[in-house]
Amino acid sequence: MNSLCAKTQRARGKGARGQGGLMIDDCQLMIEKTQSTIINRQSTIQLPSCHLAILPACLVSLCVFLTLVNLGCGNTTKVLIKIKVQSEIDVSKYKKIAVIPFLSNDESKNNEEWGENIAFVFRRNLSKSQKFDVLDGKDTKLTLEGEQITLDILQNTDKLIDLGGELGVDALIVGTYKFYNISEPRRLYYDRYSAQLQRYITDTVTYFHKTYVFSLDISIVDTNTGGTVWSDKLEQTAEEDHNLGTLLISGISDDDNVMKRLTTQAASKFMRKIEPHYETEERILVR
Repeated sequence: MNSLCAKTQRARGKGARGQGGLMIDDCQLMIEKTQSTIINRQSTIQLPSCHLAILPACLVSLCVFLTLVNLGCGNTTKVLIKIKVQSEIDVSKYKKIAVIPFLSNDESKNNEEWGENIAFVFRRNLSKSQKFDVLDGKDTKLTLEGEQITLDILQNTDKLIDLGGELGVDALIVGTYKFYNISEPRRLYYDRYSAQLQRYITDTVTYFHKTYVFSLDISIVDTNTGGTVWSDKLEQTAEEDHNLGTLLISGISDDDNVMKRLTTQAASKFMRKIEPHYETEERILVR
């Protein structure tokens, strides 16, 4: 490799332009000279026409190979750079925001406490940003007192405009959620020694794999027009393994905790979409 690098450096000193080693113009010149030499000496060197046709391509490949070798002789450094990611909404237009309690997709299973908790988490994350002025949860609840928020209201433009006027905000954050879990029996195979048979045998144990799914359809509504300016579906999952005893216990006690954790993850994903921020990307610098 060192000798190849040295040859490349000598070639660079003879025909290079700048610091890039063999350039495209050099390769083109080499091809033209070779073709000219072949044409002038066709009477002496009798090459088949098929060989003459592929010769320029071979020379181009050689030039590319030498260029890559030249780059390989240099140093590469990984650097981290910050990239600014813009908001997916006009943050200057929608400054003051109110978060309305979320509703279940299935009204028969609507859990008001969960809907309030989801709104609380999103309101808390928005309040941490300097880009938004978020209406306090107590003020929102006081203003909406006596107002029954239903799926029909969330789909009614005039109702949303009236709601925004009552709250005195530029935009409303509304949405519906779905939270459920799926438990599947699974088998784990393992080898154990049987004293009775005096040999190793394959045995199985049955356990339950539980998957929690939290799906959130969320929208930002312009209170002047009642139109949706941004919407998305955020979905988070969590997985656990249980035996029969812990599975029954988890069905009673774990749902609230898992729901809070998945809501927090969804709110963080939401903020990265609507709040301007910086992300770090890795780049390779060739010297």
